[in-house]
Amino acid sequence: MKRLSFLLLFSLLLTNCAGNVNRSHFGAATGAVAFGGSCSNLTSDVVIISTCAVVGSAIGSEVFWNDDMNTHHGVFVDQLNKSPNDKVSIMNWYNPKTKNSGIIRVQSTYIERGLLCKDYDSTVDVSTRWPLYQVKRDVDKGTACQLPDGRWELRD
Repeated sequence: MKRLSFLLLFSLLLTNCAGNVNRSHFGAATGAVAFGGSCSNLTSDVVIISTCAVVGSAIGSEVFWNDDMNTHHGVFVDQLNKSPNDKVSIMNWYNPKTKNSGIIRVQSTYIERGLLCKDYDSTVDVSTRWPLYQVKRDVDKGTACQLPDGRWELRD
């Protein structure tokens, strides 16, 4: 079982490097092998091992799916840092492997209580199709102010 799991995991790694599998698929397969393999070391009950593999698949997919949300957060901070202070600025990102995307628009920049503040709106479209179909479309509007240490604080 360990040898089969290793071969499956190794072939998935090579397939992922070739770009034929998106990160959500890779995460689901990796999670299934890891959890299923761990449970097979504890029990020989096929139902328990299968349940572990299904749970691992869902967890693995979620971990890799959230990677595009992390991309959105990184681009959001970059836009706040790099947008010009005197005009509207738009930055977007797109992941061709997952077809996920996001748009961040800084509408205005001003000083409030000695802090640099920017009004923004942010749209993110992230979805995964396998093993659990999920769609997340968030539209967020607000104000972010830069603290003296360089971090951005979101305000209502």
